[in-house]
Amino acid sequence: MKRILLTAIFALATFALASAQKYCVVDSEKIFKSLEAYNNAMTQLDELAKSYQAEVDNKYKSIESLYNSYMAQKNSLSMSSQATIEQQILKKEEEAQKFQKEVFGDEGTLIKKRVELIKPIQERVFAAIEAYAKANKIPYVDYYKALVDADGRTLPKKYSNDGVHPLPDGYKIMEALIQPVIKKLL
Repeated sequence: MKRILLTAIFALATFALASAQKYCVVDSEKIFKSLEAYNNAMTQLDELAKSYQAEVDNKYKSIESLYNSYMAQKNSLSMSSQATIEQQILKKEEEAQKFQKEVFGDEGTLIKKRVELIKPIQERVFAAIEAYAKANKIPYVDYYKALVDADGRTLPKKYSNDGVHPLPDGYKIMEALIQPVIKKLL
């Protein structure tokens, strides 16, 4: 009988403590998608990406046209003319690849524009979430600031393969941030 009574008291106490804790999970993606400024920025980035992609495609079409023309004339060209045209084709390919990397690469124009347009929106949303949490006495843990790279774009390679989803080292940092909060709540 004592065992049942103690178990019931323990269960009741555990339930009371658990229900007394406040916590919330924020779907930041849903918040971002509900903001006109964010949607406008994403539309602008999509249009910019399409424009840049059209430029890249045109560069490669030009190279393909030059190559096809070269192949059609190759047998009638001297060896030095063939070598000259081949060098031109290779140079244009290198230029196209360089342009593509300058625009779409990790340090490219498009990612810089994304940071310029999106980062201020992210900062306002995250600040509002943090303010709400503090005002309602909800523990707030910001993994983003702890994990993001120096310029605030994505997770560095040591923490993530894709810049978004953490690797074990990223989870270790997250664990170090959440452990004190959990201990404080218990």
